[in-house]
Amino acid sequence: MITRLDSSTDLHTGCTAFAGMTKWDDLLRGLGKSISISLMFRTFLKYLYRRGARIRHDFKLRWKNYFIQSLLAVIVVVMLLWILKAVNAVVIASIGASAFIVFTMPRFGTAQPRRIIGGHIIGLVCGSLAGLIPHANELSTILILALAVGLSMLLMVSLDMEHPPASATALGLALNGYSTKVVMAVLTSAIVLSLAHRFFKKYLRDLV
Repeated sequence: MITRLDSSTDLHTGCTAFAGMTKWDDLLRGLGKSISISLMFRTFLKYLYRRGARIRHDFKLRWKNYFIQSLLAVIVVVMLLWILKAVNAVVIASIGASAFIVFTMPRFGTAQPRRIIGGHIIGLVCGSLAGLIPHANELSTILILALAVGLSMLLMVSLDMEHPPASATALGLALNGYSTKVVMAVLTSAIVLSLAHRFFKKYLRDLV
C-alpha cells in the first residue's frame, strides 16, 4: 500500500514538473516571438528614418525641379484633356503614365519621342487586333486582354520601342474595341508629349 502511494506520488510530481516545463517552453517561445517582432519593428523604423533623410536631402537639392516639372506636366495634361474630352478612362490613364515618364525621367530611354510614339502605335495595333476576337465568356475576355498586353510587350522589346504605358493603351482598346476617336486621341497625346519632351528636355532633370 505504501509502495503504491509512493508511485502515485512520484507520478503526480512528474506530471507537475512536466506541466511546469511546458509552461516555461511556451513562455520562452512567446518571449522569443516578442523579441523578433521588436527587432523587426526597430529595423523598419531605422529604414524609414534613413529613407526620410534621403528624401529630405533630395528635396532640398531639387525642389525647384520637382515643382516646375510637375507644373509642366499639369499644363500639358490639362491641354490634352481639354482637347480630347476624356475619351476613354484606360487610355487617359496611359496618357497620364506617359506624362509621368516624360516629366520625371526625361533622360530615360522610355521617354524618347520615338519610343513614346512608336510604343503607343504598337499598343493601338495590338489592342485593336485583340478587340476583334469575340469575347464569348469571362475567361475568354481575360485571356484576350492578357494577350493584348503580352503581345504589345513582345513587339515593343523586339522593335526597341519600349514605353510601358503603351501596354495600357493596348489593354484599353482590347477592352472597349477599336475606336477612331480613341486612336486619334492616343496619337495626338503621344505627339504632344514628344514635342514637350523635345522642347523642354534641356530644362528637365531626372527626378527618380
